[in-house]
Amino acid sequence: MTKKFHWGITQSVKIDCSVPKLWKIIEYLNGSIFRRKFCSWIKEVGYDLYINQLNKPSSFVSWRLSEKEDKSSITITVFPYLFNRGYKIVNFLPFYFIVKPLLSKYLSSVVGGLKLYAETDKQVEKNYFGKHVWFS
Repeated sequence: MTKKFHWGITQSVKIDCSVPKLWKIIEYLNGSIFRRKFCSWIKEVGYDLYINQLNKPSSFVSWRLSEKEDKSSITITVFPYLFNRGYKIVNFLPFYFIVKPLLSKYLSSVVGGLKLYAETDKQVEKNYFGKHVWFS
């Protein structure tokens, strides 16, 4: 259960591989140090966790996999801490015009990188889908 977050950002992609293969390749790759507290873990289905950089509030993240006819689908939903707690009226504009577009771009890169790697077995270069102000 999330900690009273108002808004989430979701990205999904269909991938031409099996769920077991996709499950094996899911990982975080960047130079930042994050603390992860897993809330649920269902093998080959997904997991939920709270994630934060040291000395920063936690965001809630949900990863889900599904399979249909030898193809997989991955969906990542993030309830970011930034401008996502407290008064909705105060946080609405910063969330929808700053946080949501930046996080959507990042998640699109994450699912795109997973798709590229799962379908080609080729390592995805850093910033392959473009640089990101928060995570590059």
